[in-house]
Amino acid sequence: MKISQLKVEHIGCYSGSSFQFSDLTVIYGENRAGKSTLIYALYYALYGKHLNTTLSVPDLCQKGEKIGAATLHFSHEQTNCQLWRSTLGTVALSILSEDGTQWKSLVQDTSESLKPFVPIPADIASLTSFFREGELIYFLKDIPRYNKTLLQQLLEMDDIFILQSRLKKTTGIAKEKRKDIQVDQSSLKLPSLNPATAQKETEELKTEIGRIDAEIKNLMAASGGAADPRLLNMLQRTIDEKKTEIASIEKARAELPEQDILVRKKEEIEKSISESTVVYSNPDELQRQLGSYDQQIQALKSDIQRLSDMEKQPSCHACGQALSPDHFTRLISERRTRCAEIENNRKRVASELLTVQSTLQDQKASKIAMGTIQRQLAEIQHWNGKVKKLNDQLSEAAGEYEKAKGTADDMEIETGSRHILELQSQHAELQKRLIGLNIEIQHVEQRKTDLEKYKEKIREADHLVLLCEIACQAMDRAVAALNQNLMEKVRESLQEWAGHFQYLDRFDIEMTPKELSPIIQAKGFTYKLNQMSKSERIFLYLMLKLAIGDAMGHLGVFILDDPADGLDFKRQQVLAHLLQEVSGRRQVIVSTNDDRFADIFPTSSRINL
Repeated sequence: MKISQLKVEHIGCYSGSSFQFSDLTVIYGENRAGKSTLIYALYYALYGKHLNTTLSVPDLCQKGEKIGAATLHFSHEQTNCQLWRSTLGTVALSILSEDGTQWKSLVQDTSESLKPFVPIPADIASLTSFFREGELIYFLKDIPRYNKTLLQQLLEMDDIFILQSRLKKTTGIAKEKRKDIQVDQSSLKLPSLNPATAQKETEELKTEIGRIDAEIKNLMAASGGAADPRLLNMLQRTIDEKKTEIASIEKARAELPEQDILVRKKEEIEKSISESTVVYSNPDELQRQLGSYDQQIQALKSDIQRLSDMEKQPSCHACGQALSPDHFTRLISERRTRCAEIENNRKRVASELLTVQSTLQDQKASKIAMGTIQRQLAEIQHWNGKVKKLNDQLSEAAGEYEKAKGTADDMEIETGSRHILELQSQHAELQKRLIGLNIEIQHVEQRKTDLEKYKEKIREADHLVLLCEIACQAMDRAVAALNQNLMEKVRESLQEWAGHFQYLDRFDIEMTPKELSPIIQAKGFTYKLNQMSKSERIFLYLMLKLAIGDAMGHLGVFILDDPADGLDFKRQQVLAHLLQEVSGRRQVIVSTNDDRFADIFPTSSRINL
C-alpha cells in the first residue's frame, strides 16, 4: 500500500483540507496544530476506529459538528483506490478504471469486507505501521513488574491467552469433578452380607416354608370337620373387639345422668318456660329512665342549694332590692317535694329493673340447662343405638364362632388345631425372614451396580482429565513454537535493519524468550533496557517496530508521530538519516513540532500546518 492523498472534512481542527503524500513526508506544525489529528484520520479512514483506544470515533469530529468524513487515496497492487468513511459508520470503496477516467464503486456497506485492499488487521497495523509517542513510555522509563513491553504485547496475544486460560480452567473443573466422584464412591460401602451365603439361606428358607405348608395341609385334611384355627382366631378376635368396644361405651354412658332424671328435668324446665307468660319491660328503657331521674334529682338539689344561699342574703346582688325570706322558703319547699317524688319514682324503676334482670337471667339459665339436657339425651340415645348394633354384631359373631367350632371340643382335634397354629406361627416368622433376606440381597446388588457406575464415571473423568491435560500441553507447545518462530523472524529482521542503522551498528541485538524484553550486548557485557540512554531506546524501539512489521505484516507505510521529541540535534540528524533509509523500503510519514528536525528533510517532502 502507498498513500497518495488524504481529504478530511469536519475532523479535529480541519473544516475541509487535502494533503498529498510522497515516499517520505514530513508534517511540521506547532503543538495543537493538528499533526496527531492527521494521523488519527489516516487510521480512521483505513479501519473506522480511533487510534487512541481511550477515545471514540465521535471524538474525531470537529467541535460543534456531528459528522466528520475522511477520504483516502492509495495504491494497492498497481490499482488506484479511493476509500471514503464518515463518522456515522458509512463506508465506500472505489477503484480507478484502467484508462484513469472514472471511479468504479466496489464497497458501499459496512458489512462488506475491505480485506482484499486493506489486508492487515487493525490491531496488527497499530503495532507494526504506527509509531506513537505514547508507546515510548515503556522504553523511556523503567519497566514496572506488571507492565508489558512491546514484544510481550506482541507474543502474549489475548486470544491465545484466553484459550489457554479456558483450557486450564476446564482441566481444573475436570479434576474437581473426578475428585467429587471419588469422594462419593468412597462413601458408598458394601454391606457385610455374603451374597453366596445369603442365597443359600434363602433356598433353605423356601424349602422349610414349603415343608410347613405341606404339613399344615395334611393336618387340615386329617382333621375332617374340625374348625380352621385361623377362622376361629379371627372370630374370637372379632368377639373380643366387640366386647371391648361395648365396655368402653358403657363406661362413657355411665358418666352421664340417668335418662329418666334428664327427661323429668326437661319437662320441669319446659313447664316453667311455658308458665312465664308475663311481658316484662325492656331493661334498656328502664336503665334510661333511671339516668333521667338521676339528672332531674341532681338539678333540683342544685336549685335548692342556690336558693338556700340566696335566702341568707338581705338584698339582690344585681338590683339591690330587699329579698323576701318567705318567697325563698316556698320555692325551696316546692323543689324538695318534687325531688322526693322523683326519688320515689326512681326507687320504683330500680326495683322493677332488678326484677326484670333477675327474671331474664333465670330464663337464660333455663335455656342453657335445656340445651345441656337435650345434648345429654341425644348422646344417651346415640350410645344406646350403637350398643344395640354392637350387641347384634356380637351375637352374630358368637353364632359364627359356635358354628365354625364344630367338633373342636374333641381333645385330639383340639391338639391338632394347636399344632396347626404353631406351624402357622413358624410359617409367618420364616416368611418374614425370607422377605428381609431378599431385601438385603437386592440392596447388595444395587450397591454393586452403583459402584460399577461410579467406576465407569471415574474412568470417563480420568479420560476427560487426560484429554484436557494433553490439550493444555499441546497448546503450550504450539504457543512456544509460535513464539519461537516469531522471535526468530524478529531477530533476523533486527539484524537486517541494524545494518542500515549506522549509529547502532556496533550493538548485538538479542531477544530472550524467557523475559521477552530486549537485552543489548555491548563491549563484552550485558545491560538491560533501563540502563540505556533515551536516544538508544528510541532507536531500538524504531528497529523493533520495523522488525515486528517484517515478521507479522505491515501496511507498507510507516507513520511516526513526533519521534524526535527530546533528542538533541545530533541524534535528530541520525534519526532523519535512518528514516530516509527506511523510506527506500517503506513509505514514511513523520510528524514533528521541531523546526530544526523538519529542516533536515528536503523541502519537497514537507507539509507545513
